[in-house]
Amino acid sequence: MIKCFWLLASCLILLPGFGALTGRAQTGEPAPVLMLLEPALPAAGRERAAELREAVAKALLEAGLPAGVEIQDEAGVPPAPGGYLLVLRVQRCAGASCRLRLTFQTSVPFAPNFLSSALQATLLARYTPEIVDTGAPEEAARAGALAAGLVGYGTGNCEIALPLLDRESRRITAADYAARAALDFYRARCHHRMQDYAAATALLRDGLPLLPAGALDRGLRTLWWAALADALAQDFAFDRALRLDTRNIAAVLADQDSAPSSDSRDRERLLAELYLLRGRHRLYLYEWDKVLEDYEAALALPAAPAYAYYLRGLLYYTLDNRLAARDDFRRYLTGELDSTSPLIPLATRYIAALDALLATPQAE
Repeated sequence: MIKCFWLLASCLILLPGFGALTGRAQTGEPAPVLMLLEPALPAAGRERAAELREAVAKALLEAGLPAGVEIQDEAGVPPAPGGYLLVLRVQRCAGASCRLRLTFQTSVPFAPNFLSSALQATLLARYTPEIVDTGAPEEAARAGALAAGLVGYGTGNCEIALPLLDRESRRITAADYAARAALDFYRARCHHRMQDYAAATALLRDGLPLLPAGALDRGLRTLWWAALADALAQDFAFDRALRLDTRNIAAVLADQDSAPSSDSRDRERLLAELYLLRGRHRLYLYEWDKVLEDYEAALALPAAPAYAYYLRGLLYYTLDNRLAARDDFRRYLTGELDSTSPLIPLATRYIAALDALLATPQAE
C-alpha cells in the first residue's frame, strides 16, 4: 500500500511538468525568434519588416524573455527549425502595404501533462494568429506584444504570456476561429500550468461550440478534448475526464480508415499519446489493470513515444514486477532521442535500484 501511494504521489509531482519530458523548451537555453521573409521583397517590404523586427525585439526585452531576433530569406530556413519558436512572415507586397503573418513554431513549446510538443505542432499547424499590418506604429506594437506572448508560452513563462495572449484574444472576433482557437488553446494551457484548472476547464468548455466540425479540423478538436480531459482530471473530475478520453480515442480509431496513408504515423502517434493520457488519468483511481491495458495499447503502436516504456516501467515497479520494470526502463533509455529529458536520470536511478534488488533474494 505504501508503494501504491508513492506511485500516485510521484505521478502528481511529475505530470504537471510533463512538457519538460517531451520538448526542449525548458532546458534554460535562449529561445531564438526567427523573422522569416519571402525572398526578394521590394525595398518597402524590407523596410516594414525591419520596423516589425524592432517592435518584436522591444516587446521581448520589455517582457524579460531570453530571445534573439533574426532575419532570413525563406530559402535559408532548415526543414526542421527545431529551435525557432516564432516565425514572422512578411509576404510579397507593394509599397508600404504588407500583410504580416505570425506563425508560432510549436516544435518546442511546453506541453504539460499530455501530448508531445511535436504532436502539438502537427495538430496546430494550420491555426495561426494573424495581424494585418497597416504600417501604423500601434499595429507594430501589437505585433510585438503578440510575439512576446507566444514566446512566453513557448518557454513556459505563463506569468508573462497570459496577459499578452488575453489581450490579443479580445481583439480577435469569434468568426476568425483559426486564430482564436490557437490563442484559446495556449491560454487554457497556461491556466493549467499555473494550476488554475477551473479557468482552463471553463475556457476550453466555452470554446467547444465554436470549434468547426469539418474533417480538416478533427486534429484541433482532438487536441482540445485532450486538454479539457486533462484539466478535469487535475481538478478531480475523474469520471468526466475518462469519458472524454474514451470518446477521443474512439473518434481517432473511427477516423483511421479515411485518413491518407501519409498521415498514418501522425495518427498512430496521436492515438498512442491518447492511450497514455487515459492511463495516467486512470492511475488516480488506482485501476492498475486498466492503466496497464492503456499503456500496452499505446506500446502496440509503432509510433508510440519512448516515454511510454518509462510509464509502464514505473507501474511495474509499483506492482513489484522487478524484472519487467527494469526491462522497460532500459527500453526507455534505448529509445529516448532527447538527451535533455529529465526522465533519463530517473530511469537510470531506477535501473540501479532494481539491479540491487534483483541481486537480493526476495523475502518469503
